[in-house]
Amino acid sequence: MKTNFWRIVEQTKIEIPIIQRDYAQGRAEENRIARNFIGKIKSKLLLQEKLNLDFVYGKTENKELIPLDGQQRLTTLFLLHWYIATKEGQMTEEVKQTLSNFSYETRPSSQDFCKKLVLEGVSKIKNDQLLSKCIENEKWFSLSWKSDPTIKAILNMLNIIQEAFSDLEEPLFDKLISDDSLITFNYLPLDKFKLTDELYIKMNSRGKPLTEFENFKANFSSFLKETEKSKLDNEWYDIFWKLETGKDKLEIKNIDEQFYNFFSNITLNLYVEKKDIDKGFIDGYYLFNQYEEVYKDFDKSVEQIKSILDALQAYPDESGYFKDFIKSTSITYWERVRFYAVTKFFIKIGEINQANKPVYDNWIRVCRNLINNTLIQSPVEFYAAIRAINQLSEGLEDIHNYIITSDILSGLITAQQEEEKIKANLILTSEDWEKQIKTIENHHYFDGQIGFILNFSKENNDYILNSFTNYSILLNELFLEFKSSRTFLFQRALLTEGYYLIDISNSKTFCNFETGLRAKMDNWRKVFNDEKKSIVLKSMLDKLHYESLESDLNALIANYTENDWKGLFIKNKLILPHCCNFQIKKNGDKIYLSRSNAGNWKRKAELYTYDLFTTKLFGKSIYPFTRSDYYETIDEPCAFIDNWYYGDNSFAIDIFFNKGFVLSFFDRKENKIPAIIVDTLEQSQFVKEDNRYNLVTDLYHKEEVFEILISVCNKLESVL
Repeated sequence: MKTNFWRIVEQTKIEIPIIQRDYAQGRAEENRIARNFIGKIKSKLLLQEKLNLDFVYGKTENKELIPLDGQQRLTTLFLLHWYIATKEGQMTEEVKQTLSNFSYETRPSSQDFCKKLVLEGVSKIKNDQLLSKCIENEKWFSLSWKSDPTIKAILNMLNIIQEAFSDLEEPLFDKLISDDSLITFNYLPLDKFKLTDELYIKMNSRGKPLTEFENFKANFSSFLKETEKSKLDNEWYDIFWKLETGKDKLEIKNIDEQFYNFFSNITLNLYVEKKDIDKGFIDGYYLFNQYEEVYKDFDKSVEQIKSILDALQAYPDESGYFKDFIKSTSITYWERVRFYAVTKFFIKIGEINQANKPVYDNWIRVCRNLINNTLIQSPVEFYAAIRAINQLSEGLEDIHNYIITSDILSGLITAQQEEEKIKANLILTSEDWEKQIKTIENHHYFDGQIGFILNFSKENNDYILNSFTNYSILLNELFLEFKSSRTFLFQRALLTEGYYLIDISNSKTFCNFETGLRAKMDNWRKVFNDEKKSIVLKSMLDKLHYESLESDLNALIANYTENDWKGLFIKNKLILPHCCNFQIKKNGDKIYLSRSNAGNWKRKAELYTYDLFTTKLFGKSIYPFTRSDYYETIDEPCAFIDNWYYGDNSFAIDIFFNKGFVLSFFDRKENKIPAIIVDTLEQSQFVKEDNRYNLVTDLYHKEEVFEILISVCNKLESVL
């Protein structure tokens, strides 16, 4: 039947369904087509000529018309009627009520915008200002709507309509809404033809497929009250929209993705509060498999997530926990549990404000310390930690007093819980303790675990604040981020106080400064928490002063007099930097230095030989063991002296260590060694072995070996 927009919208509601694509006719890239279309309507209205806009197909349900084809034209007609009515002062309550029957369901934000546009409107249309700007300046306009593609297209279309009709003085509204309106279309109600659902689907195949996020919103909104549904695309959506506003290019898909990630991750957190999971569950986790169980069957889950979203609107994400939580990939269990702790505050207290900020800070500090120092690397550890934080939240409003009296919780590292009890007692004792504890806790390396510093400052079962402060200041400096030679001074000076190296796999380490929890547990924390090794550290600290820290470290190094292998690391500042990740490997008298993480340890470097190589006490150039022809053919690393030529000969001396230094003279070209050279070598106690002449010593000290080398080289050079 032939009809017009006003006749239909007076009699029934027009609802653009969620399965339809966004309003495309008003997109900026379609401006030329849109201007032609609006120009054509304007021309027909002015010339009093009829314009038929072809067929609109739809399905009527409960007095609602759901268009399956024609939604673009219907939207444009809605906007045209709104503009003309507003421009001509015809926006009466009756007109508003009629236009309110048009609803855009592709997104709740689109629906809300159309409703506000009609009921609130604009205070005044200014011809010298774009209509879109007038609308955006209205109090009812939500900033997040700028990211809705349908609303963006609507605003652009309104600008085009304004451009076409703003200069007209002739009234047109009555012509649009009269029964014999000039602008018509043919409406075909498909439900009267008893068409199958398959045909509806085929007819709507041009519509856009819903994203996972839109699918979730459509389903989740069924758990919300009518007054709350719009929040999904307004207040709550603004939380994620704000994260993109500082970027050069605002990407709607990023906003949707982050919101979806939030729902996905928060649903998993709520799920594991009560349900055990395994790796198979995590690998196959998909929001749509669990959301209904969480929000329909779990007690208060919907109310909890609403509380979280409401509080997030004012959340100052200073720690970055929220941004970490909404990542699309590589989110860790630690990041999941840390934000879970934040959400427990939102659920129990609400949004963070000036009055409750101290409560929040205390709660998050304790949770951070417990979470960051607990290994959470498996699904079982994950849900155990979630449940522990959930249980701990019973004392959220007064966490220090609560943790002092509460039992040790499974799911969080026991030692850290015991440390938190001690610190809570001290914090409640005085503000000075609180200040000093929080200062050193926030150090990038210690990250909340400072029990060993408390032990250092304990005298007669009492913790001494001045001692704690002094140790904290020194350790803060010593554990600065790995970027200066002070790091090597620290390790070398510490070795003067005693053996502190840690066994790791089949090697030993001077301890690296990586801040991953596993790395810390395998390195310095084994020093901090080992009774004997921690005494070595404390002994060194007791000899240091903040004002003269580097000179004190150098003094410890200078005063070391033992002629042992440790002395080489202590005295020669070039050796420790050569050890990849500060690791060495001991094999009897030999100590190998790791120069890379792969390959044969023996071919990297050997301590005594490398020490000799780096010491410039000898006139001839001593070359490193890293020369390519040695690397592939010599099992043991060595230093060498070469570039001696005599006729067709090219001589060299390899320097090995094997229970003492070994000097090995040979011809690189494997030519016969002249008798005059052999005599010189034999005079210096070299013994022939295969094609080489070797001098095996029991000397460990490079100075003694240098004396022999100087003597041999002088004799050889006298006859070459």
